[in-house]
Amino acid sequence: MTTRTIYVVDDNPAFLESTRFWLAGLGYEVHTWDDPAAAIEALAARDARDEACLMLDVRMPGLS
Repeated sequence: MTTRTIYVVDDNPAFLESTRFWLAGLGYEVHTWDDPAAAIEALAARDARDEACLMLDVRMPGLS
C-alpha cells in the first residue's frame, strides 16, 4: 500500500497538533510546519514524484 502523505502549514500550534492527531489516526503520514519558510525549504527538497496533499493557512506572519 502506498503511504498517503499530507503536509500542513499553519501558525496555530493547537490546530497543527489536532490536525496531525486526526489525520494520523486515519492512516496518513502527516508533516507539519508553523513557519512557512521552513515548509518551503522542506517541500522543495522532497521527491516531486511522490503524491501528497498540501493544506495551507492563508494568513501567516511573514508570508501569506
